[in-house]
Amino acid sequence: MPPPPIESGVLASGHPFATMGNGSRICLYIPGLSFDAAPSSPKSLERSWKSWLEPMHQHDITIVMVGRRADLPTGSTGADVADDYAAVIRERWGHSVAVMGISSGGAYAQWLAIRHPDLVDRLVLGFTAHRNDPEVMERQDALVADLLAGRWRRGYARFGPWMLPRFPRIGSAVAWLVGPHLVGRYSDLRVLRIDAHADDTHDATDP
Repeated sequence: MPPPPIESGVLASGHPFATMGNGSRICLYIPGLSFDAAPSSPKSLERSWKSWLEPMHQHDITIVMVGRRADLPTGSTGADVADDYAAVIRERWGHSVAVMGISSGGAYAQWLAIRHPDLVDRLVLGFTAHRNDPEVMERQDALVADLLAGRWRRGYARFGPWMLPRFPRIGSAVAWLVGPHLVGRYSDLRVLRIDAHADDTHDATDP
């Protein structure tokens, strides 16, 4: 039996979401650094999640990816965003769920577990930390500044060393060339501002 189709859209609260699978075991997936609050297309999600769809089906899992809403107050911290996710869990499921957070999403997941442990059944973290390395933040801040200023090629080029750490110059050149075409240019970068500020101020050792 093939896995069920992927569904995506926007919740009534304004959060972009995508549902993958139809199992009884729910996992809230909090994605990393994002640009805007637009939902991903099912086709692009199917490509990126292709190798995971069948195992999810076999293990009775539904992954629900929920991004940030764009109208969060300016200066929201990781804890504030976690409170917003807590409201989503209470509204959508009314009970604890597994939570998986990657990169910036991992910081939000940490705060969700700290502030709302009753809503987190299991916690999975990837490519994240209790606080961010100053050098990494300096590089990310430069990247974000370029994108907010409309310097798209320069901004995408900064992704290069992270994509190909062994060949940073090649990675930067490739990202400079194809970034605007593959990733795009966004008109509403409020979510990027939210994520960047939350990353800069993240320190889960001092809740």
